Amino acid sequence: MTERETEWDTGLEGERLASRIVQALDRQLALFRRLDSLSRRQREVVSAGDTDQLLGVLGERQEVIEQLERLGEQLRPIRRGWDSMLERLPVGRRAEVRDRLDALADLAAGIAARDEGDRRVLEERRGAIAGEVNTLGRARGAAGAYSASDAVSSPRFQDVEG
Repeated sequence: MTERETEWDTGLEGERLASRIVQALDRQLALFRRLDSLSRRQREVVSAGDTDQLLGVLGERQEVIEQLERLGEQLRPIRRGWDSMLERLPVGRRAEVRDRLDALADLAAGIAARDEGDRRVLEERRGAIAGEVNTLGRARGAAGAYSASDAVSSPRFQDVEG
C-alpha cells in the first residue's frame, strides 16, 4: 500500500472520512467547472473560426486536465474501495457525496458533448479546406495549360535550304 492509500484507509471513519471525501470532490468539481467554462469558450472560438484563440483555450484546458489527473491519482484509493468507503460515511453525508458525484457526471457529459460538436465542426472545416486546396490546384493546372508561355512554342522545323 502506498502512503496515499494508507492515508485514506487508516483511522478515517465517519465525519472525518466524509469531510476528506467531500473536500476532494469539491476540488474536483472546481476543476471540472473551470474545464466546463473553457469548453464553452472553446465552442465560441471554434464557431468564430479563430485558430489563435483556440490554441490558447486548448493550452488552458491542458493545464486543468493535468491538475485533474494529479487529483485523480490522489483519489485512486477512494475509487478502488468506493463501496466500503461509502459504507463508512454517516448516512446523512452519503447523499452529499452522491450529489457531488452527480454534478461531476453532468459536467463531464456536457463537456464531452460540446467537444464532440466542436470536433465535427473542425472536421467539416478541414474537409472544406482540403476541397478548396484541391480545386485551387486543378485551377492552377488548367491555367498553366493555357498560359501564354506554353501557347507559343519554338518552331519544330526550319527551312534551311532557303
